[in-house]
Amino acid sequence: LTPENVYNAVQKEFKANWYMAAIGQSPSTIRINALRRISENYDIIVLVDSDDLLLPCRVERSKKFLEAHDLSGCALELIDEEEKPLNISAGRKFDYSNDTLHSFLLYRNIFGFSNTAYRSSLLRQLLNNGLNSPLLDWNFATRSASMGARISFDRVPGMLYRQHGKNIARILPPFDRDIVFLSTLLVLEHLRGVLGLLPKDLLEIYE
Repeated sequence: LTPENVYNAVQKEFKANWYMAAIGQSPSTIRINALRRISENYDIIVLVDSDDLLLPCRVERSKKFLEAHDLSGCALELIDEEEKPLNISAGRKFDYSNDTLHSFLLYRNIFGFSNTAYRSSLLRQLLNNGLNSPLLDWNFATRSASMGARISFDRVPGMLYRQHGKNIARILPPFDRDIVFLSTLLVLEHLRGVLGLLPKDLLEIYE
């Protein structure tokens, strides 16, 4: 994909800094390199997937939460591929304390790259070990918690999250055999990746 491809498709030029990936780079490597470049130029970063939609309050509320926190997530409202509301939200009932956050993150990740905002100082620490994880957002949230980062979650939805039929991480049924099998492999790889990066007092929980 080139800027010319995008312009030809939508007949509109975007005021964007384009990151052109090298041939053969994995999606995780592309994201790491792009995030590293962004974190060097801005103090805070509000993340959103290109196919999802920000609600009008998203950026303002994210900036407000980052005044006192290093990482902040927000609840989501789900839509289908054609932007039809699915009348399902994710994260409105998300609740944790400092004592239960790791137990929560062991089983589920609500801090995706479409609904989080980071202080660049934290993001640079996460990026500096050259990791390559298929579930990079989950990895970052887990490691942020293990590093003692100040983490918050806004239960007011700030995003319309698009649920495709072939999402890498489906959050709605049906879950057929192939989806369960693929998801299991991804989670195992995620856990192997974080085990080598956690302090000793957290290893027992994750092992």
